[in-house]
Amino acid sequence: MTPGSGAISCAVEGPVDEAILRVLLNYCGIRPAGIYGKRGKSFLRQKVHSYNQAASYYPWIILVDLNHEAECAPALRTLWLPNPAPGMFFRIAIECLSALSQKRVAGEIDGKRLNRLIKMIKTDINSLEIIHISDTVLDKAQEIVLQRPARAMDAIHIASALTFQEMADVSSVFITSDRKQYDVAMEMGLNSIFVI
Repeated sequence: MTPGSGAISCAVEGPVDEAILRVLLNYCGIRPAGIYGKRGKSFLRQKVHSYNQAASYYPWIILVDLNHEAECAPALRTLWLPNPAPGMFFRIAIECLSALSQKRVAGEIDGKRLNRLIKMIKTDINSLEIIHISDTVLDKAQEIVLQRPARAMDAIHIASALTFQEMADVSSVFITSDRKQYDVAMEMGLNSIFVI
């Protein structure tokens, strides 16, 4: 997707995904031709092949959460769409919502708190700013993923903190509610705090 590319048909899991997708499309100067799905991941999964057929004729974007369905984003994409049409943009996103959902499943937060957090995200969505990740951060994140048991998004956050520390020549505190991310951040020498 490039700025000013016109309209695109969209499919999402639910209202939070829709809000985030609208921010991304607006940033790219693209208007949604229609936003479909919005009835959960299983409904979207049932419709994905129809959307993919339509993407042979005009552009589509599908935005889904990773959750626990696959180890990583490329594996989920292959699972759902082994042969994407030329006009299909299948994207796995909303890492924060996946993390919150996983905390609920693990019993770390209850449904009421999850709903409150999602409401806060919906309120804040219009103030999001897309930050481009530098090659320095990406290279450091790749190094972390290859050497430690870290997921890509966790490694990017850790690499960003390490790069900031090096460039600003200051010590900072890395705060996370993800135990695995905390462990890797500590191994990388970041002054880290784990919160629940």
